[in-house]
Amino acid sequence: MVADDDLDDQLLLREAFKQTCPHIQIVFVDDGEELLESLSVERTLPGLIMLDVNMPRKGGLETLEEMQTDPELRGIPVMVYSTSDNKDTISKACQRGAVSFVQKPSTYDELLRLTTRIGEFLRGATLLPKIKLAFNACP
Repeated sequence: MVADDDLDDQLLLREAFKQTCPHIQIVFVDDGEELLESLSVERTLPGLIMLDVNMPRKGGLETLEEMQTDPELRGIPVMVYSTSDNKDTISKACQRGAVSFVQKPSTYDELLRLTTRIGEFLRGATLLPKIKLAFNACP
């Protein structure tokens, strides 16, 4: 599940996942508020949530913090991502329960590498490690 208000980013992610991990079903929502509403009615929880930091209504960090108060949602791995690589934002994401933080890739090839690694994670083959995309695994 991906929460990102940028329709261009949604389109690029959809295409990259289709190319690298066609077996993965991706659900997009436009902000944290919509994500939480969707999770409250879903019968099956997602294997991973990607949260953009800056979104209208409810941003990624606020959404993550709210998720941590719900025992059912707390167990879902969350990857926070942003165009910024601000160390304070990375620290806040990790403190609030994110499993990783990644700076949004600047090229399509980098996006393909990222979606490939996410696919590996979802298949249980690997953790979300540090890779050459300003990718920060949270402790």
